[in-house]
Amino acid sequence: MRSIVIGLVAVGLSALSVGCKSKGTDTEADEAKFQIEELQNQLSAMEQQNSALKAQHIEALRRLADAEREPAAAAPPSAVADGSDEGFEPGRTAEGFQCIRIGDEILFASGRAEIRKEGEAVLKKVADLVKSKWGGHTIRIDGHTDNDPIHKSAKIFQDNWHLSAMRGLNVLRFLVKQGVPAEKIYVAGFGESRPIEQNDSRAHKSKNRRVEVVVVD
Repeated sequence: MRSIVIGLVAVGLSALSVGCKSKGTDTEADEAKFQIEELQNQLSAMEQQNSALKAQHIEALRRLADAEREPAAAAPPSAVADGSDEGFEPGRTAEGFQCIRIGDEILFASGRAEIRKEGEAVLKKVADLVKSKWGGHTIRIDGHTDNDPIHKSAKIFQDNWHLSAMRGLNVLRFLVKQGVPAEKIYVAGFGESRPIEQNDSRAHKSKNRRVEVVVVD
């Protein structure tokens, strides 16, 4: 860029010099000097801009090299580790609250609210996690079902809200027995009203039948 501008200055000088000789007036000479000064000022400004761009480029390269030398930052740990191998997993409720999600198959028989032995083993681990991670927080136990109507246990439960509430209540009682403070825990039964999947297949319905241990404050 500098060589181009210098060339333009030289051409301008040559043309102006010829013009001055042909005219031979002081006015034209003054105008030529003014134009030369303007071109020199523009050249100086471009040189300064070029120097600034070079400095920015060097700084960007330095920061890139520093970033490549530094190890990648570790992802922040989740408040609830993925315990899917233990029968539960972390999740979020419809309100955005953090929760521990437990599928109903491990907790209950179909259409029943009594906790299985296998479910008790899972809930003991959940109770330990709640006490260690969420001690002092208010806990809500959410019961959820799919959209299949009650058949086998229709004499016991009026509808899915009733079933989901009783399942949540039994989980609450078990967690309290494991040392979760009774004054910091309560139950909500949502029935089929808050699915996490469409109720369009057995697999999706299975995901919707669940209990969530939710931290609400």
